[in-house]
Amino acid sequence: MRKEIQRLLDSDLSSLHIAKKSGVEQSTVYRLRSGERKLGNLGLDKAEKLYKYAISMNKMTDTQFEEYVVENGYELENVDEKSEREGNDFHIKELYVLNNGEEELYAVAEYDVIDFEQKTDDIMNELYEYQTTTTFDKTYTNFECKKEAREFIKC
Repeated sequence: MRKEIQRLLDSDLSSLHIAKKSGVEQSTVYRLRSGERKLGNLGLDKAEKLYKYAISMNKMTDTQFEEYVVENGYELENVDEKSEREGNDFHIKELYVLNNGEEELYAVAEYDVIDFEQKTDDIMNELYEYQTTTTFDKTYTNFECKKEAREFIKC
């Protein structure tokens, strides 16, 4: 969390822009950037707001993610998955490991399956087959740390 917030504070975005997009006061963002205030002393509510905005900046579409994987020579492995069901709707998060022999990164894909009609008792197997034949608006969030990615998938 700290690393993502620091990356946001070190970015070229203005303090006003960060404040408006994150919901944290501009004066707080300015004091964090100037060193007048320490990130470790920031309250949890403000830290969470900055973190959520910071990771939203790392999001990619399905096409952008595929291009990123190919351009950087990554092998992609799906290592974990979480789904939440509400009626016939599912919200799914999948954790991927990207490895190109030099570095290992992590990505979480998020998407919704709306009004999924279950035809058998084996819901997860049927849902998986449905996912392989249907295009979804997946959003990928990249992480450098496996721990951060696993925490994000638990949300």
